[in-house]
Amino acid sequence: MNIVALRVGAARAILAASLLVAVTGASAQNWVNGKAQYNTICTNCHNSNTTLSLGAFPATATLGSSASYLQGRFNEGAAVGSQMGSPHTDGLRTADGGNSPINATVADIAAYIGNPDFPTASLSPASYSFGSLAVTATDTRTFTLTNNGTGSPLLVTSAVLSDTTNYTITANNCVSVAAGGGTCSITVQFRPQSVATFNARTLTISHNALGGTSTGTLNGTGIVPFSVSATALDFTPVTAPGGVLATIVTDNKGDRIRICRAAAATFSFPNDFSLDPPFTLDGSGCFTSTTGAPGRTLTLNVRFGAGAPGPRNGVLTIQRVDAVGVGLGGVVQVQLQGNPGPLATVNASSLFDDPADPGVEVDNDNTLDRTVTLFSQGSAPLVFAGSTFTIAGPNAAEYTLLNTGCRALAGLADGTGSPQPSCALTVRFNPSGIGRRGPAILTIAVAGAPTRTVLLNGLGILGPRLAVSNAGGPLASGASLNFGAQTIGGLYPPRLLTLTNGGTLGNLEVAMPAAGSIPGYTLTADAACALLVPAASCSVALAFAPSATQAYPATLVFRSRPAGSVAAYDNFSLALAGDGTASAVPKLVWTDATGTPITTFGFGNANVGTPASGSVRLRNDGPGGVTMSLVNAVGVAAAQFVLDSSACAAGTPVFEGTSCAVGLLFAPGSAGAKTATLQAVSSAGSPAVSVLAPDFTLTGTGVGGTTTASLLASSNALAFSATAGAKSLPLELVVTNGGTTPVQITGYDISAGWTVDAKTCPQAPFSLAAGAECALSLTYAPQSPGSSQGQLSVHIEGQATTLDVALSGSAAPQADVSSGGCTIGDGNARTDPALWLLVLLAGGVLWWRRRGERRRLLRAGIPTKRQQR
Repeated sequence: MNIVALRVGAARAILAASLLVAVTGASAQNWVNGKAQYNTICTNCHNSNTTLSLGAFPATATLGSSASYLQGRFNEGAAVGSQMGSPHTDGLRTADGGNSPINATVADIAAYIGNPDFPTASLSPASYSFGSLAVTATDTRTFTLTNNGTGSPLLVTSAVLSDTTNYTITANNCVSVAAGGGTCSITVQFRPQSVATFNARTLTISHNALGGTSTGTLNGTGIVPFSVSATALDFTPVTAPGGVLATIVTDNKGDRIRICRAAAATFSFPNDFSLDPPFTLDGSGCFTSTTGAPGRTLTLNVRFGAGAPGPRNGVLTIQRVDAVGVGLGGVVQVQLQGNPGPLATVNASSLFDDPADPGVEVDNDNTLDRTVTLFSQGSAPLVFAGSTFTIAGPNAAEYTLLNTGCRALAGLADGTGSPQPSCALTVRFNPSGIGRRGPAILTIAVAGAPTRTVLLNGLGILGPRLAVSNAGGPLASGASLNFGAQTIGGLYPPRLLTLTNGGTLGNLEVAMPAAGSIPGYTLTADAACALLVPAASCSVALAFAPSATQAYPATLVFRSRPAGSVAAYDNFSLALAGDGTASAVPKLVWTDATGTPITTFGFGNANVGTPASGSVRLRNDGPGGVTMSLVNAVGVAAAQFVLDSSACAAGTPVFEGTSCAVGLLFAPGSAGAKTATLQAVSSAGSPAVSVLAPDFTLTGTGVGGTTTASLLASSNALAFSATAGAKSLPLELVVTNGGTTPVQITGYDISAGWTVDAKTCPQAPFSLAAGAECALSLTYAPQSPGSSQGQLSVHIEGQATTLDVALSGSAAPQADVSSGGCTIGDGNARTDPALWLLVLLAGGVLWWRRRGERRRLLRAGIPTKRQQR
């Protein structure tokens, strides 16, 4: 475009202003179109020509506008300036759709050339959410408008809300916004007028920037600030003299809420109502809550206490308040209704179950009366009818309404006067069973008034009483106990009696017979028998102990009465019978588990190292009982049989007709047949005598296994010296088990003239553990002078050979005493009667001692040397 260079002088500013006015008066779209045409038509040929540049227009007073100037330059036939022909007009005309003159295209290019830095606007944020807001509460948000252009100011012509009921513009400083990032603000307030959602509302700002408007979106919801669950509380069902009903305030916004007590429209007595803590009313009758989380609940427990008879009404007012207590929004009222219409109240919710109420005996003709008082507290009278007072429910037949008090009246006057009208209902309780009898229900149904109910919970009881029983069950007073025949001094079990307080209420005092007051019988009672609480029991052991062969009839009397009572005792008697018989020795019998008598128990084959088990029982066939002393096994192989005699342990009584068990274990230490004798020793009678069980044979055979036993002696030869007719000093022989398994020493063989006694070794048979040792004591007693040879052989179970020790002895002659002393003989020692008398005396002493020793061993269950051999 060959445009003549124009000098831009002082009039440029005036021209630019006229161009701005033209652009502004046109539309932003002209500017957009002009920018596109300029950059595609003009600069296509004149990329480097600065003659035609943005803002480079001549300023002359004759120019009306940039558009007319360009039209004069570009339009064919124009009078202003020199005219320019093709290709300029052709290009412009083509852009203008072939029109002539080329006014539209020229106007667009003029709009862009005259104002190349057109303002651009941005609004922040694009939308605001006010959330949930209580109705009539307010919240504000601010929008910011920014001019992002670099040349011209942003001119705002208007700001409009689509919803002016719930949203309001409270501040707006947007008029002209400077280029280069200048800003202005518009503040919008949300004040919902109803409970609804107000979303997608708009704020529209009109201006001269591209597009002509900027739009922001508004969202918000109006909600109820708080709700009340009950707006009327009717206190007619409340038991006199006061009661509590509740209403719940749900605080949707978490605001401060003020609750006040106020006067009612009628029957106004607001002071009869109060709030339970923590919502305690202040001196002005109000309570103000603090702020809290939205959605919190405040439970208001409203208490009614009638200050006088008749209707007593009030009001609770509930309102939101701000931080200084100024009310916000409307006031919600809760109506409080006290005692409207006829109102019957009672002074008890139940009868007969007070802790101070005694129970009533069910086996006597006892009754208990209790009363409940009925009040008229409403504004209308109470009218009684035949169905006003009824009793129903479980065990209702045990309760009776007496025809007195309320039941003798036609009704009660209204409760508006003073004192309050009242009457009494009397209920009689006569139980037919024990325990709580009910609950039966006393119903008071007065026409027009709320129905009242009273629970009847009487207690049927049995007073303290003595019940006696034994193993056979309960005993009646006057029953008999027969002990049968018992030997004098015999051991018999006592009869156990159980004393029980058969009552359900009250302690029982029990007095026992004095000690020794019942000949032939002894009584041993638990200490607890003196005082029995209900259902408690104690034991009394009754034993028959005859001292002569005669009958022992007697009467046992237990005396009882309620604890703390001074009434006469009740007597419970039992007839006792028993016969004393002469003493006799009880008979013991070995039996199997079924009670069949047996004399032997065979284990059969048992592997060495693997014990076999069994059991037998020792039964006492009487007469009388025995006290166990000892149960053991004796014999060569006794150590191979292990006993568990704990059930028959020493001191254990085995009464007539009973038995105790002996556990058996066969544990062979080596192969071969094993035999032992099971014996039991007990005592009976007074004075006590030994009672022996018959010997019982135990047999078993060890199978397999090896033995590494090795019995050693401390010396293989012992030499003794003594005087003929006297004993030598004893010599000690130590035997040691040098093997790895126990050695069972079953006995000894020793030559005549020598004796062997246990020193530290047990009596044979015994077991010597691996590595253990013990000592034997050997003595030499020659009858004549000279030398002797002998041998000690120690027998080992399971071994054919014995441990042998050689013995030798040297006997010196006796000293010659014939020349002195006094004798009635003739000097020949063999015929000296004094010597033979001394020998006989010494022999008698030895025989007596050995006989006593054998008897001691038999009582202890220990085999004698003869038995050992």
